[in-house]
Amino acid sequence: MNWYDTQTAQPLLPMYVSTVDSGNLSGHLLAVAQACRELASAPHDTQAAAQAIATSGRRLASEALQAGDCLAGLPPQAACTANCSR
Repeated sequence: MNWYDTQTAQPLLPMYVSTVDSGNLSGHLLAVAQACRELASAPHDTQAAAQAIATSGRRLASEALQAGDCLAGLPPQAACTANCSR
């Protein structure tokens, strides 16, 4: 579902999945499919992959720290849609 009450995390009526979100999902699946084809045709550089994963982990940790306690106390569903200003 697309919209949830930020206090209760219950879906708002009418419950639906938007065509925009469905289109975003389709686009991402096409991109992943292409990436899989490219990986299958050429071996990847394991050192570069490990470096990219480490970089992503550092960025994620940094974002989590910057978010601070903005999400504290919210149920998981509401935390996913919270609009925290920094």
